[in-house]
Parts: sequence; C-alpha cells; structure tokens
Amino acid sequence: MRALVRSVFLIGLSSVANTGVSVLRNKLLAVTLGPTGIGLFAQLFGLQTVAAGIVPLGLQTGALRYFALYRTGDPNRQARFVATSARTFLWLSVGATALCLLFIRPITLWATNSPAYLVLLIPPILGIPFLVQSQTWLTYVQAGLDMRAYSRALVLTSVLGLAVLAPLVLAWGLKGATIHLFVFAILAWAVARWTADRAMGHEMRRAVDEAPFDRPAITSLFRFGYANLPPFVLTLMFPFVLRAQIVHDLGLTRNGIYQVLFAVSTQYLAIPLNAMTAYSFPRISQLRELGAINQEVNNATRVALLFSTAGILALLLSRDVMIRVLYSSRFLDAAALFPVQMVGDLVKAVVFAVQLPMLPQERFRARNVMSLVQYGVFAGIFFGVPAAARLQGAIWGHTVSWAVAFVMMVVYLRRVNGFRFTAENTRLLLSSTVAVVAVASLPFPDLRLRLVGIAIALAWALTSITRREIERIREVLLARLQPAGGGSDA
Repeated sequence: MRALVRSVFLIGLSSVANTGVSVLRNKLLAVTLGPTGIGLFAQLFGLQTVAAGIVPLGLQTGALRYFALYRTGDPNRQARFVATSARTFLWLSVGATALCLLFIRPITLWATNSPAYLVLLIPPILGIPFLVQSQTWLTYVQAGLDMRAYSRALVLTSVLGLAVLAPLVLAWGLKGATIHLFVFAILAWAVARWTADRAMGHEMRRAVDEAPFDRPAITSLFRFGYANLPPFVLTLMFPFVLRAQIVHDLGLTRNGIYQVLFAVSTQYLAIPLNAMTAYSFPRISQLRELGAINQEVNNATRVALLFSTAGILALLLSRDVMIRVLYSSRFLDAAALFPVQMVGDLVKAVVFAVQLPMLPQERFRARNVMSLVQYGVFAGIFFGVPAAARLQGAIWGHTVSWAVAFVMMVVYLRRVNGFRFTAENTRLLLSSTVAVVAVASLPFPDLRLRLVGIAIALAWALTSITRREIERIREVLLARLQPAGGGSDA
C-alpha cells in the first residue's frame, strides 16, 4: 500500500500539473475560439488521439507487460522486445498516416460535417507517428516503475506544449491551434525518447539499437493485440463517433458545450486513475498469487474511490464557478449536465481499479465481451433518444453503461480470482455512492442547498478516511519532502 501511495503521490503531482496546464490551455482556447471553435478543435484533437491510440493495434499494452516482465530477468530479451515494438509501431503509424491523408476528404466530412475544414486536419494527421513513438518510449519508463522520470516527462511535455500553443493561437486563432497539434506531437516524442534514453543507460541503449527484429516477440505482442484492439477501438473511437454525431445533429456549438463536460470529466479523473494504473498494471504483471493480486486490486480500488469521490464532490458543488473560471459564461449550459455525468464517473473509477488484473492474467475474451456489452448499452441509449436530446443521451449512456460494466467485472473476477471487496472498501463504496448521488440530486445553484452539499461532502470525508491511511500518506509526504542528505538539521 505504501508503494502504491508513493506512486500515486508522484503521478498525482504530475497529473495536477498537467491539469493545471490543461486549464490554462482550455481557458485560452475558450476565450479566443468560443464554443464553436472548441467544438471543432475537439474533433481535430480527437481524430489525432484516436488514430495514435488505435494505430498500434492494441500491442502497446503487451509491450508494457513484457517490458515489465523482463525488466529484471533477461536484459537481452527485453532489448529485443523494445526494438521490435518501436519498429513495428513506427511502420504502423506511417502507414496509417498515409491512409488518413489519402482519405482525408471523407474523414473531414465525417468528423466536422463540412469539407471547408479539410486543410485543418493535415497537421494533426502528420503528428500521428510522433505520438505513437512517444507512447512506446514512455511505456519503457513506466515498465521500470520509475514514476519520478515518468511523471517528469508528462509535465515537461505539457508545459512545452502550452508554451507553443499560446503564441500560435493568439496569432492565427484556430489555424494556430491546429498547427500546435503537430508541434506538440514532435515535442512529446522528443521528451519521451530523451527520458527513455536516460532510464536505459549506455549498455541497454546499445543493445536496443543492435537488437534484430524478433519474430517471437512480435508474436507475443500480437496476442495482446488480438485481445486489446476491440476494447481500444471502442474506448477511443466511441467518444469521437459520439461527438461527430452531436456535430451532425446539433452543430459545432453544442459539441463545444459537450466538450467542456467531457474534458473536465476526463482531466480530473486522470489524476487518480493515471496514477493508479501507471503503478498497479506493471506491478500486477509481476504477481502470480491470487491473494496478492486481489490485495493490489483492493488497494487500487480504495485509492480510486478516495481521490475520485473528493474530486467529484468538489466539481458538483462548484460547477458554475468552475465553468466560468476555466472557460467562460458562454459555456454555462454544460452545468446542467454534470450531475448524471459525475455519478457515472464514480462508477468508472471503480471499474478502472477492479479490471486491472484482466490483461496481466490474459483474460482477453472475457474483457472483449464485457467491452462490447458496455458500449452496446451506451450506443443503445445514445442513439435511441431523439436527435434533439443527444447531449442527454450521452450522459445517461455514460452512466448506465459503466454501471453495467461494474456488475459484469465484479461478478467475473469473483468467479475466476475469488475477488472480494474488503469490508473497508465495501463501506467506502457505499458511502461514496450515497454522498455523490445526494449532492448530485440537490437543486442548483441555491446557496442554502449548496451549503447542505458541503455538509454532505465533509461528512463523507470524516467517515471515509481512516487514521491508518492518514498516517501512511503523512509518511509518504514526509519522505518526499526530506532532503537528499537526510540531515537532522532539516
């Protein structure tokens, strides 16, 4: 638990810093571009993100697993895996970029509902190979559980990206923001490669450079690709398809309103969930005993619940102020959508923790089936409502589909791993759910009821965090703040 909290602290700090950078970026874009510009930029950025995530065909998760597995066992085998992964991902990303440029006109029509934006799609498409390679090298750092270097790379990339975005968007508006997507991809690759080179050392760098293409390695990676491609496609592609449908039905401006909700939801959850998975996935990949795996999952679940519930309650109680500060008053229509979305986010955070053993244990078929069911429920709700109610369909689909995923995941892992929530986690899950639903149900923004919501949030905090956990967090904080020399004079 102490190692997990330490990693969450490190990755959490980087996530907070990245969120701060994102806040500044969103504010800059909101002021200069407005809801319509935000809606269009979301589609351009979404296209780049989807392509960079799907292009490796799900093999990146296999790369993380094997990089972690051979980290301390067989350096030569690890070098072959690293070299083979990097070359494979490079070939795939270059081929995908060429296909996107070849079919750029239909892609533009699908993503933006207008051919007028075709030229704006070129910079994010050209950035795809750089983003894919940046993921490869950060995977190597993450596999070594070097959370300090991993978090430093994330923060440095975000800060450099904002430094590039500001002059571009102030000078050329939406065109400058689009050019930034290409430049940002190059920066991400450069920082990730530099960080990985430092983590490797001279001997490993030379071994990777000289390693031949390893057919057994690519065979092992494709086993994970077979398992991960359907969920990766669904996870990355569905939000993009959803927003494209909103653009077609309601226009770019309403997509900008939804993007506020989507971005805030994604950014605050990234703090606990990225911190948790960055440590727990490679850690579970090294475990064999079911008892140890289940303990790691319970640790991750508790971390996910504590951090995500605190964030959700804060967002629910300040959503109008938050939208004005982070965006502008032109985006206030998003405030009415927050309650249902936040309940879904709480369930999503728990699912992210519970499903951690699925990939290391190679439960591929079950994961694919559950992903198909989950997104089938989401699609059924979203496309089942009238076109004028697409935004409401999106938030209800989000919440109900993650609730279905939670039930499926818990039942399945109970059967195959004997997984059970600890008594502490069961109480925390119940108290967190009650607190979030209660605050979300309060009429808003009545000041007296807002005070009631604050009282509920304080009651949750006082009853949910144990003295032992406070002591553990205190120990980690003191260890992080202790000077390198450790002298008593400090």
